[in-house]
Amino acid sequence: MQSMHDVTVLELVNPTSPTHLRLASGMATKLLADLGVRVIRILPPGSDVLEDLEPLLPDGTSAVARFLNTSKLVLQTTSDEDRSQALERLLASGVSAIVMEEGEPLHPLLLATETPLIEIATWPRGVVLEGSDSEFTVLAASGLLDIIGDPTSSPLRLGGHQAAYAAGLSAFTATMIALAQADAGGEPSRARISLVETATWINWKAVAGVYNGDEMPTRPGELADFQVMRCSDGWFAFVFTPNEFDRVHAMFEGIDLSDLPIVDQPSLRANIRVLTQRLSPWFAERARDDVFAIAQRNGIPAGPVYSPRDLLSDPQYEARSFLVSLTDDSGSVIRMPRIPLSWNGVRFDPRDSQTVELDTLIDGVRR
Repeated sequence: MQSMHDVTVLELVNPTSPTHLRLASGMATKLLADLGVRVIRILPPGSDVLEDLEPLLPDGTSAVARFLNTSKLVLQTTSDEDRSQALERLLASGVSAIVMEEGEPLHPLLLATETPLIEIATWPRGVVLEGSDSEFTVLAASGLLDIIGDPTSSPLRLGGHQAAYAAGLSAFTATMIALAQADAGGEPSRARISLVETATWINWKAVAGVYNGDEMPTRPGELADFQVMRCSDGWFAFVFTPNEFDRVHAMFEGIDLSDLPIVDQPSLRANIRVLTQRLSPWFAERARDDVFAIAQRNGIPAGPVYSPRDLLSDPQYEARSFLVSLTDDSGSVIRMPRIPLSWNGVRFDPRDSQTVELDTLIDGVRR
């Protein structure tokens, strides 16, 4: 495939989509846009649900929307008819692919096009379940909520939007395959990405275990193999394998662990509660980075739990220039992560989105 700047992808914003589908399609097209693809975000009358998502920046705009909409061109439509006509004109101008969400009102129009189409849905095709249709439901249906947490308490949703963004990555991959296939002269591609199937794939070990006769894993709480320990300034993920227990013993000078017969996974699980209770005061007296340095010296693959704010000054992120400054039309500057890869030696910096008139967009597609 030639330069990505010659590729145009439509992000068809569905006014009736649940938030998790908008997050998924927004992530798929963000990756395309930051790689240089001309992504046209067709907004319905009114606003996009992403614009209201917290957290909010000091100027009142959504940090999530600013993150997902970098490098895109925006077309604001004023009515359903205006939206339909804009889509027809853009399709006629020769766009490369369309990313859309299930339930799109203009789906009948899209069925007639030969443009590659990537559709993002919540459930697998043919599955209709009653009840809440949310990312939390997706996590529960995939079994991901049964991985961590206290089994005596209600499940807690995972941080961020992990199911939606993972599905967005899948949709990005499907779009790239469709573009490559079209470039090679193949038939137009149609792909359907399901959040539930994507999340279940992430949880593949549990699914594979059940097929092999194992019990479905449940939240082990304080009996989990790996514990997250409280430090004086945050949390630390205490990760090790049983065959490294001699190094663990050496890591905690002055604490006798010789009475704990940890030699394999069953013995680790049998003794993890006692081990955690014995080591908790040691962790509580030390900062995360101090614990990390001690673990590194002893060859233990454990690590501190960082917040996004902590990562702003992370030496590895700074060395890789992972966070870059983005200035919008008002002159406001925000820090934004960029895609962690280079293309022919060139790094891609995210750009602020731009609102453009339809005729200008069509001229750009035809060039």
